[in-house]
Amino acid sequence: MSVFFLAQNAISYDTPVSDPFFGANIEQSIPAVETGPNTTTYTTDKYVTALGCVDQHQFCNPSTDQCTPLTGCNLVNKSFNSLNLNPRQFATAWRLVPQLIFINMYASVNGRGSNALRASETLSELEQVGLPDNQWQIEVDSWMAVGMAKLQQLVVQYATGPPSVVGDSFTLKPGDADWQAMCDAQKVRSSNGTTSFSMLGVSIILVLGTFLILFNLILDTVVGLIQRKLDWGDHKRLQWVIDEKLQLQRLAYEEAGQGTWTGGANAVPVMMMEDRIGIPRNVDKMHPKLRVSGHGRPESHISLQSQPQSDMSLRQSRIPEAENLMGVKGARYDVQSVEPAVGYHGYQY
Repeated sequence: MSVFFLAQNAISYDTPVSDPFFGANIEQSIPAVETGPNTTTYTTDKYVTALGCVDQHQFCNPSTDQCTPLTGCNLVNKSFNSLNLNPRQFATAWRLVPQLIFINMYASVNGRGSNALRASETLSELEQVGLPDNQWQIEVDSWMAVGMAKLQQLVVQYATGPPSVVGDSFTLKPGDADWQAMCDAQKVRSSNGTTSFSMLGVSIILVLGTFLILFNLILDTVVGLIQRKLDWGDHKRLQWVIDEKLQLQRLAYEEAGQGTWTGGANAVPVMMMEDRIGIPRNVDKMHPKLRVSGHGRPESHISLQSQPQSDMSLRQSRIPEAENLMGVKGARYDVQSVEPAVGYHGYQY
């Protein structure tokens, strides 16, 4: 049996409290500081109140439905012989008996002070809100829950061992096969071993994510096919294609006369397998170029000076009006057409 004493000291309540352990019905009036009405609070009925708790334990045999009488932890083991327990069950019962002294009400409250009270969760300095009439039951249920949590911890530590061994304390290994079997057969629900999630939410994420990934992979190809089919925005499509890294590399090598290329309007250009590309020998180390003198394609001659239409020869033409991706039309330049020279396909090292 455990007896608990409660001294509430100068705590005042906002409303009357009829709970037998926390009773507070004495009205007191606090004058206002400046203006306004006085404040009414309630103080405790008694300086000290007491609460007694009796811890009783009972063991049962699930095979025969036989149980020991409700009694204290020092007497419960004397009734084990009447339960007709097998060796494994008897070892399990004796394993729990020494732990009963650590899970009673006294062990749940001792050393915690006012922190053992659930009522302290709504306490601010010396002011307390009103408490329900069954507050003492809420407190006892909390102490019981603390004892059950400690029992679960002690049961787990039989198999795992204590977290630390302090001072002169020590641990013992199981003495026979029945006690060892409890270590091997123990199963405990892990609080952090499982995770709850919504299958609907996961399914939506997977389906929508897969659709977006596939849509991103085929978007360029589909738009390109539509543009070629409808002959719409072809210049913008080509500008989009040649701005890719591989096409920029192809343009650089091809203009330098290196390699024979196909797929100039595709996502990936292809060079003939026999060709070789690279920086030529004797290149300027301070300003390297892919083209050397005498190799590569001749440069086109672009004139920024406007010429009369009547002076243009048959070898001159005008390029179409250029339009960039933003829809801004560029200037027209007169280009002198030349016959393409035979390209030089790579350099031998």
